[in-house]
Amino acid sequence: MTVLPASSSEPDSFLLHVRDRILRHSPIATSRIISTVTRGLNASISEGLAIEAEKFARVVPTHDLREALDAWIARRKPAYQGR
Repeated sequence: MTVLPASSSEPDSFLLHVRDRILRHSPIATSRIISTVTRGLNASISEGLAIEAEKFARVVPTHDLREALDAWIARRKPAYQGR
């Protein structure tokens, strides 16, 4: 991952790059990650792990997770559908 230097004159292009990297992933997984981080910011380690386990359990039965695994096995890009 690229780290943007404090003196960089191109923060917008860096932010667009980060946005594009995030948007390549499953919208379900992305929303769960953001929710997990937000909820876990002020939680203890044990609470944070419980939050993570809960969110992961909600992603496991999704079509997007199955697509991710199938794509990885087939060495192709996944085609996420957000379901």
